[in-house]
Amino acid sequence: MRDVRPEPTPKYVLDKIAKEKRLLKLNTFVDKYEKGFTVLSWIVGAVGGYFVYRFIKYLFSLVGIL
Repeated sequence: MRDVRPEPTPKYVLDKIAKEKRLLKLNTFVDKYEKGFTVLSWIVGAVGGYFVYRFIKYLFSLVGIL
């Protein structure tokens, strides 16, 4: 009698499918909270910009320009 069982799926194919599922879940999460991530990036950028401004102002005060 002939063996009719399917061959096992290679591991690299299973890994690729799992990676695509993870990316799909991540994309869905980001799409759901897109406005929140946008506002959060604005806040992080503003705080980072403020500290860069303070650092540059401090450096100039050491030199005595400003």
